[in-house]
Amino acid sequence: MELAFENHRWFDLTRTMTPAELAAFMNAHGAEEKAHPTVASGGVAFNNLDYVYEATEYILPIPAPQILINDKLIQNDGY
Repeated sequence: MELAFENHRWFDLTRTMTPAELAAFMNAHGAEEKAHPTVASGGVAFNNLDYVYEATEYILPIPAPQILINDKLIQNDGY
């Protein structure tokens, strides 16, 4: 169960959704934010790259020293 104001929302989303589902969710939120901003932008307009997420952005890269230690590891897609 998620507890309000515990700042665990991101971890709950990444734990319960696949990367593709999470990217779709974040892109939908971004489209809503562009259409109806919740925070003043100080006159700076959104561009095409704002609020665009890819599924590969939710998986961190494996550190290079770990790949050198274990040659059976392969780098995550997108890195």
